[in-house]
Amino acid sequence: MPDPAPADPASAGQRFDDFFSELAERQARAEREAGTTLRRFRIAGRTVDIRFAGPAMVGLMSDAFAHLAVPAEGKADFTFRVFDEESTGLGPPRPRWNIEEQYSHGEVSSLIDSQRYLQVIQPRRLVIAASAGAGEAVVWVSGKAEIKPWEHAAPLLTLVNWWANSGGYVYVHAGAVGRREGGVLILGRSGAGKSHTALACLRSDLLYVSDDHCLLGTGARPKAASMYATGKLFTHDAPKFPFLDARRDRAIETHEGKLVFFLNDICPDRLAPGLPLKAVLIPNPTGRRETEIVAAPRSAAFFATAPVTALRWPSLGRAAFTGIASALKRLPSYRINTGTDLRGIPQAIGALLDRLA
Repeated sequence: MPDPAPADPASAGQRFDDFFSELAERQARAEREAGTTLRRFRIAGRTVDIRFAGPAMVGLMSDAFAHLAVPAEGKADFTFRVFDEESTGLGPPRPRWNIEEQYSHGEVSSLIDSQRYLQVIQPRRLVIAASAGAGEAVVWVSGKAEIKPWEHAAPLLTLVNWWANSGGYVYVHAGAVGRREGGVLILGRSGAGKSHTALACLRSDLLYVSDDHCLLGTGARPKAASMYATGKLFTHDAPKFPFLDARRDRAIETHEGKLVFFLNDICPDRLAPGLPLKAVLIPNPTGRRETEIVAAPRSAAFFATAPVTALRWPSLGRAAFTGIASALKRLPSYRINTGTDLRGIPQAIGALLDRLA
């Protein structure tokens, strides 16, 4: 899109509303000319329609939500409207902000409030504008080539995060597994073993919610809600999971040297849209064969996730920080010393859930 221009004297809300209105008009025109493809998903207990202008972006922006698909009956709670310039010939409107107003991760902080969200990824790549009052968001993408592999595996991450916040959920960099009556949230820094711990449970009777991107319900009873039906492993670790390694040719390889597997195509019966939470687990790979779970202070869980999560998107940072802290205070924390025998991981987690029941 064009370089941001000097801000006009109108209020921030008015500038956003003018930009949003024009962006929505262009997406509607793209739908009229290219046709509409509709997908509906239930995320964190609410329905979201993703309306695509034409077919170009459908797979790239909906494959990862496949396990959450529901019939499109009645009106959805919210709508994401998507169009791309490459296939429709329509670009975004001129900006209503200046370059100093763009913040980290492309957020235009001065135009964001409790009812509005705006993210612009330069150069000329992606625009997301969302309005709670309108009940919809509009997404413009320059073309298919601009969708990075990780975005195919985790599409519309910032938008889902903003939208879920209004329903009492915050994004956490975490895994979650368990049973329908209760599960565990798996917290830790990058590389700590969250994915190993969560993916090891796919061959057990435990259900899988996430290994990396998760929504945390911060109500009186904390919950984990699924975002994406994906699992991620370093390439050199994939042979430890033969049932995943056998699908390596269908996985996405990222710039980090990781393979992303679309689990809805591999083990759809093991995927859960969400679970009530009974405890927090902090992985600690030991190199020993056996897995054991030991008590840990609640502060360990908080420091494993809250600061990083809260700083990821400044517009929601304070609310996320508060919500995460509130939820974690209500859950006991444990350290899971994971062993090399992956079968022992779900066994230890199952035994913990039995005790907590």
